[in-house]
Amino acid sequence: MRSGGYPDIRDVEYAILEPTGEISILPKPDVIAVTPRHLNLQVEYEGLPIAVVIEGKIQQHNLKLINKDERWLREQLQSLGVTDLSRVFYASVRDTDHSLTVDTGEGDVSDFRPAGD
Repeated sequence: MRSGGYPDIRDVEYAILEPTGEISILPKPDVIAVTPRHLNLQVEYEGLPIAVVIEGKIQQHNLKLINKDERWLREQLQSLGVTDLSRVFYASVRDTDHSLTVDTGEGDVSDFRPAGD
């Protein structure tokens, strides 16, 4: 239960042993994390991040899924100061607004939202 995030058994309403051998934990109502739904807040869909660079290699198929090409990607990366693809561990583009997130694998993550896109 501790690995499920419930170190105190008093916070658990039910613990169910599943057929797979896993334990499902249903917490007591007063320890459930508050969500926007609990507060009657509308949450806007942020989009699905599509991987466009993995370990320095451009994912051509994924670029096509978002109707972009390698030239567009390189321009976006360059606007973040990234000129060497081998230094990009992972980069993704959200399908909704084409915002770009770049992770160098060294703890440095950059975000960029193209203007007018």
